[in-house]
Amino acid sequence: MNPMKIRRVLAMHPIEFFYRLQKEFRTWQQRMDPERTIRLYEATVCPHESAEENLTALRQRNYAPWGNGISRLRANFTEEHPQWTRACIDKANDLVKNRFDILDRRIIMDREVDWHIDVLSGSSVPLKFWHDIDIWNHSDVSEVRYPWELNRHQDFMTLAKAYWLTRDEIYVRHLLSLWQHWLDHNPVHRGVNWISPLEMALRIVSWIWALYWIRTSPLLNAEVYDRILQAIGMQALFIERFLSKYSSANNHLIGEGLGLLYVGVFFPELLKSDQWRETGKSLLEQELIRQTTAEGWTLEQATGYHRYGLWYGLLAHFALLRIDDELHEQTTDRLQKMAQALVTLCDDRNCVPDLGDQDGGQAIRLSENCKNPHTELFWAMAQMVPLELRTVPLQAESEAAWWLSGGNLSKPKIHVSGRRVVRWVEAGYAIIDVGHDEQNQHMVFDAGPLGLGKLAAHGHADALSVWFSVGGQPVLIDSGTWLYLGAKKERDHFRSTMAHNTIVWNGISQSKIAGPFQWGGRIEPRFLEIKDAQDLSVRAEINEYAGQPVKHKRTVFFDQCWNIVDDISALESGEVILLYHFSPDGHYTFDGEKLLAEFKSFMLTFHIKSGQDLQIEWHKEHEWGRYSPRFGVKQFAPLMLVRYNGEWPLTMTTLIGLGGNSETKAL
Repeated sequence: MNPMKIRRVLAMHPIEFFYRLQKEFRTWQQRMDPERTIRLYEATVCPHESAEENLTALRQRNYAPWGNGISRLRANFTEEHPQWTRACIDKANDLVKNRFDILDRRIIMDREVDWHIDVLSGSSVPLKFWHDIDIWNHSDVSEVRYPWELNRHQDFMTLAKAYWLTRDEIYVRHLLSLWQHWLDHNPVHRGVNWISPLEMALRIVSWIWALYWIRTSPLLNAEVYDRILQAIGMQALFIERFLSKYSSANNHLIGEGLGLLYVGVFFPELLKSDQWRETGKSLLEQELIRQTTAEGWTLEQATGYHRYGLWYGLLAHFALLRIDDELHEQTTDRLQKMAQALVTLCDDRNCVPDLGDQDGGQAIRLSENCKNPHTELFWAMAQMVPLELRTVPLQAESEAAWWLSGGNLSKPKIHVSGRRVVRWVEAGYAIIDVGHDEQNQHMVFDAGPLGLGKLAAHGHADALSVWFSVGGQPVLIDSGTWLYLGAKKERDHFRSTMAHNTIVWNGISQSKIAGPFQWGGRIEPRFLEIKDAQDLSVRAEINEYAGQPVKHKRTVFFDQCWNIVDDISALESGEVILLYHFSPDGHYTFDGEKLLAEFKSFMLTFHIKSGQDLQIEWHKEHEWGRYSPRFGVKQFAPLMLVRYNGEWPLTMTTLIGLGGNSETKAL
């Protein structure tokens, strides 16, 4: 057993330890008696009806939101939204030629699709018993997110939708060919696609939407449908028996609940459908409440996984509507708060920092023409709960919202905000807004905990960091994620304090990294009251740094210009480095003291003052300046370092002025 697993075992509660022993026993049974799962499925899941009867039942069920008046809806969609139609057909035509977009890569498979492709190495993940595949140390796969992304089968939805829109059998013919090929090359419990219950859940969601788009096609015969239905039941059985509970219970468990709920709602002929529906609904609701604050923020401290949670709740809501059921009022209220919190964190162009991890994926893909995933999500959420958006000039409507509402769109309210401060004390986030639209200056201040539970798997060591945009253009950026398991040193860097806009003490991170999804010791930031508060101000502090007696207090306020005031004290000597990561979109001029940042429609001046001697450096390429704008992509971004090694205490003030003037009337 490797050291990371040993640390996890030692940190486990006895109940979790015995639960994991039970899972290990089930894994041993699967290995020693492969046919047992088939027998278990036949005894507890397999429907009594014939394949023909099951297909007929699928075609007669009216569970899809667009189930009524299909011809009218199809005409409305294609006539009113030709850009959506064109984007879907263009994407489907690529898929017919086996051209796949997998995260940041375009992969063309000329002969047949390799469902086990290890994109980074160009090889295939071995087709062996799922528990024997090593996803952690590169012996079997370089970065498992790539094959898992392909096998979420959101491309199946595109092909199915293209058929629904055009009635052209070429799309459903290719889809069914891919589907059967996948079933042939992914035998039960073998291969990379039988490792993760969450990935199975998201695959099931894609399959269900695809089935409901093609269910009337004569090419979908009883034999093919029976194979698909059996595979859905097998995967649901695996999810049920290998749920990500206890210390692993993060967003994965919410998604697994959604998968069970979906199977239970859309396939009542399966013998365990009622049980799965209730288990899935209960899991999803309990975990959504447990994993979020009363203010509506995910405890994962990762905005990417906040989006996942919203989509899981949204998809569950619309699935339950099909059977005249609904989520509990507390869950709906929490989802509304989650959505409104994310809206508030966004600037006036719905741009939001990717705080914490983001994996480049999505729970479902209902649009091939999405310009902004946040706008798409907010429109979709507005079909479920009342939501007030900021000015949204870039996207008038949302295709995802159209499909969820069956074409009966509810427009969200628009609320234009000017100067304001919003604090979420439990989550540890704050925003300060000045102006709106093209003049909106938007400062995000992160004083939150490291992440959810003991592992804090998706959190970053970013306490007291800031993110800043003007008119929707990011200026001070978050460095991103890049990869999860593909490169350990880079994974550690992107999670570390060195990748964020805050101070670094002696070149080490605030919290100790114990594994790719695990932390050792951690710090506890907290907001402070400001007795002499400006109208637009926030303050927070940490009282230790990586277990060392270093105190850092940061105050951010706006008074004619932005002021970021850092007060640092320590009981021992050491070096402090103040970091600012800048967007690669700007043009920068540094004169050794001040920095002029020029963008298309504005310019800013950065000036750092202190009563002490500071060494200010400007780097176009620095090892700490690596930037990942999306998963799998890495580049350099400009970096400012401000070094100090002298007597304590130290006060540094960063002045940021719009229009090239960073002087302020009073500090």
